[in-house]
Amino acid sequence: VVGYLLVIGKAIGGLCEALSIGLPSQGFPIMLAAGFALPLALFRDISSLAYSSLLAICAMVYVCMSITYRGIQSGTTENIPEPYVRISSDFCSSATIVFFAYNCHVNIFSIYSSLQYPLVRRMKKVTQRAVILEVVLYLCVSTSGYLMFHDKTEGNILQNFPPTDVVMTVGKAAVACALTASLPLCLHPARDNFYLLFYKTFYSKKKSTVDTPDSTTPLLGDSNGGGNSGKGRGPQPTLAFHVVVTLTMMSSALFLALNVPGVSIVFSFLGATACIIICYALPIIMYISVLDQRAVLASRTNIWLSKFGLWSLLAVLVAVGAVSATDSAWQVISLISGKQ
Repeated sequence: VVGYLLVIGKAIGGLCEALSIGLPSQGFPIMLAAGFALPLALFRDISSLAYSSLLAICAMVYVCMSITYRGIQSGTTENIPEPYVRISSDFCSSATIVFFAYNCHVNIFSIYSSLQYPLVRRMKKVTQRAVILEVVLYLCVSTSGYLMFHDKTEGNILQNFPPTDVVMTVGKAAVACALTASLPLCLHPARDNFYLLFYKTFYSKKKSTVDTPDSTTPLLGDSNGGGNSGKGRGPQPTLAFHVVVTLTMMSSALFLALNVPGVSIVFSFLGATACIIICYALPIIMYISVLDQRAVLASRTNIWLSKFGLWSLLAVLVAVGAVSATDSAWQVISLISGKQ
């Protein structure tokens, strides 16, 4: 959410600069972005965001195609810095940004429960199509951007284009609209998991000690009278509690966005911590835990080789994440202390 607010703020700032509109402060576009995204974030069901998500996809496709068009127009292989492939101190940070780019895992359960016919094979189709679309768009933008700007490419590539570029100015507006529509998709799973944690911690204990269901009024209730509501989405809170939690999360993200120096640092840090844990560490550990049960189907040697390979992969990923997280934290500390 913090990274999205930063990108939306930069897009709105670039759009206002192109239109010669003065801004009260540098953080005003970020606050404006949070204000626009808040109504969408208040929706309880992720399926309510279907049309806004479609708008976001169309907007991002336009931006990617615009950058690709500019890359075809002005991109060149001349003056590319030597060597063509290089490993530097920024490699770990770049790797964790790539990890973050494919971090769709947190929305899997919310999207699955919102399908009209929630089946595993249908969810696989949705996942495969989403990843294929991501790969195609990422390749177009990365190749075009590098051929145009080489090693001078900004963390937010839209900042490389001048305000006089009408096509990219429209693209900045499209990015602002797309990310504003997509931002609630990041907030939704975090909020749902908070509700579930709250329910398990407080309401379940209270319910177990009460003899009659009418003797207390639970904070987390639903119209069906049960703990869960609608397609397995978990306990649904009262409206007041829902609004307070959403406002608190959005306000916290806004505070961080106003004080973090750059979006690349945010994405790199998230990729180095949360993404490695969710996307790689937990799946590897869970898979290793069931390998012994497959011993009847494979030789013990193959099981140990599989375990060794998986633990080695996890160790490399953790090392990359540790270096990237340390580098990102150091950049923030240096900028705050005024060393840079």
